[in-house]
Order: sequence, then C-alpha cells, then structure tokens
Amino acid sequence: MNEELLKLKVMLEGIQKNLEDGSISKEAAEKSIESMQGDIVAVKASVAEVMEKVKKRATAMDGLQHEKKVFSIMQVVRAAHGFEDKDNEYERSVCREYAERTDLNFNGRALDATTGTKGEYLVPPQAMTQMIDLLYAQTVVIESGATVLSNLVGSPVEIPKLTTGATAAWIAENTAITESEQVFGQVTLSPNMLAALVKMSRRLVALSNPGVEGIVQGDIVKQMQRALDLAALRGTGANNQPLGVSQQPNINTVSIGDNGGAINFDHLIKMEGTLEDDDAAMGPLGFIFHPRVKRRLKIEKVVEYSGGTEGAYRLHPPTDSDLENWLSAPFKTTTQIPINLTKGSGTALTEVYYGDWSSLLVALWGGMLIESTNSGGDAFAKHQLWVKATMEADIAVRHPESFCLINDAATAGV
Repeated sequence: MNEELLKLKVMLEGIQKNLEDGSISKEAAEKSIESMQGDIVAVKASVAEVMEKVKKRATAMDGLQHEKKVFSIMQVVRAAHGFEDKDNEYERSVCREYAERTDLNFNGRALDATTGTKGEYLVPPQAMTQMIDLLYAQTVVIESGATVLSNLVGSPVEIPKLTTGATAAWIAENTAITESEQVFGQVTLSPNMLAALVKMSRRLVALSNPGVEGIVQGDIVKQMQRALDLAALRGTGANNQPLGVSQQPNINTVSIGDNGGAINFDHLIKMEGTLEDDDAAMGPLGFIFHPRVKRRLKIEKVVEYSGGTEGAYRLHPPTDSDLENWLSAPFKTTTQIPINLTKGSGTALTEVYYGDWSSLLVALWGGMLIESTNSGGDAFAKHQLWVKATMEADIAVRHPESFCLINDAATAGV
C-alpha cells in the first residue's frame, strides 16, 4: 500500500505545484484529481479495514459510525493538499474531531534523517580528512630569548662562572697595590627525563581517517614543548623536575601586598628597577605573564580624584603595541601560568616574570626522540601500536639577579 500512496502523493504534489505557478486552472486541477480515482482503488481495502477498526473504538467518528454522510477519502486527500471548500467540509470536520478525541498526530508520521528506523540509516556519515586541532597554551620561554644548549653528551654539564671580580683602587705614589682575586663558581646541568607514551590499537591505525599516528605524534610533540616551557618557569626541582625561574634562590621579587592585589604599571617599573640596581638589565629583556594580566594593564585608568575609580584609560587605544611601548620591553602571554595562587587572604593570584631571558639556560641532551613499536611490552599480544617520546633536559640560570618575580597579582574581574 505504501507504493500506491507514494505514487498518489507525487501526483497530487505535481497538480498542486502546477496550480500554484498558474500552469493549470483550479477547474483543471479538480478534473485531474477526479481522474485519479482509479489510482486509489488499490488502497481502498486497507483504508476500509482501518476505518472498521476506528468504528470499534470507544471514541468513534460519528460520521463513519452513523453514516450521516458518505465519507470520501478523495475529499480528505483534496483537503490535505489545500483544496478546502464545501465539498470536503464534512471530511475536514470529522478528521478534526477524531484527532481531538484521540490525540493523534498525523503530521508526526513522516520519514526523517534523525530517527534510525525512519530514514537515518539511509544517510551515511561523512568523515573529513581534516582534523580540528586542540587549542594549546603558547610556549614563551625560548621565544623570549632563552639560551638553548643542544646536543649535549656528558653529564653533568658544568659551566664555570665568575661570581666576584677583582678590585681596582686608587693609591698614592710608592704605595703597594692592594691584592685582590676573583671568585669563581659554576652552573651544573644534569639530565631529567621528560616522557610521554600513547597506546592505540592497530585497527585504529589502519582504519583512521585522517591517520591517527600522525595526529598522536604531533600532539605529543606539542605537549612535550609545553611541559618543558612550564618547567623553565615553574619547575620545582623535586619529583624529577628541573628547577625553574620562580624557584631559583636569590632572584629579585616585587610584592603587591600582604594579600596580593591588582597589578599596575608602578609594579612593573619596580621590577625593571631591580635588575637595573643589580647591573643585570641587559640582553633580551621582557615580561611573561598570563593573558589576564595583560587585560588588567590595558584597562588601567587615570583616576580624576583621590579615592576615585573612574577616569580615562591610560592606554589609547589599549592595543598590544601600545602596552609594549609603555612597558619599554616586549611581553609574551601563556595560560600555563596559574591564576589560582593564594597569599594571606588573597585568592585568584598569578605570577609575572621579568628578566634577561638569555640568562636562562635550557639544556638538551640529544633533543626529542620519538619511537614507536608494535612488539614491545604487551603491544604484540594486544595488537597495539605504542608511540613514545622522550627528552633529556635541564634548566638553570646564569645569574639569579637577571630575573624578577611577582607572585601575588590579582586576576579577579578581568
């Protein structure tokens, strides 16, 4: 019966289209519909059966039960396709009454592309060969000018440095020169292993589109770079981590308050001053901080009266280049710097770094090594492919005086 109904539906839609675009008149359309009487003969028996079942329901259609008027299926079809007139008024009223009594939703009986049995299975999924990449935090340390010592082979690596210089003095004639001597120290670098391992089934490798192995390797590389970048700033020196800038003894610091507080340009100028006072303001100087610090500085205002909070923005317009001009040094931002530090009763605090980044040493023994295997461990038994990345690295600073840290800058509200 479905095929006959579909054929009837297509024919009626064609008549309706021709009527709407003026190809035929209403009279011609009605004649065409009347000529289709023979096409519904095949479904009349099924319709009669349905009508008989309807009559037996407690909520019967009066028109069918009492035969007040001959109920015409043809008139129902005409009404469904926009031909609403006195000829099918009775059929329309009966259908409305029946729908109201039984809460039937005839319009819901339609094929769609979201329900499996109604047509979704006929719509195949489309796999794109492009991969939507993860949003990664920016790496900033090497970009800021850190010194990379690559292809190291020995361990530990010891770099001598001069900690105290000779003394020069003015003396009188025929007076012995005061003896002085230099004091030396050394920076020691030892490898710490940074590693990542991903296991995947061989079936995934064979069937994936795009290739999962390349995606995994690319992600591992970026994650290793981010881990090294974060260790350079915040490595604890414990649990196999290098010692980052923030944990180095004897670096300069600037405090905003006992409970932290909103950072402003005064604090940044003080940071610059600590390096100048230590004769360390040389090399590629620059700031590194969280994006929230950048926003805080951009919205700083020049207050118009004591205790006021309103006024003109200090930066006009508040662009990155304007901010850099104000700082007299470049800056970089990364979301790897935490924004949940605490101090006293202060919460949601973050760090700000300033320094001569060439004084930061990033030591690498052999670079990053990426290996894969399908037979190591239990990969062979489980029919898996393992991808592993390793890197031997360490972090050190030539002079702790070359860096300054704020660790109590408030981030709330920006």
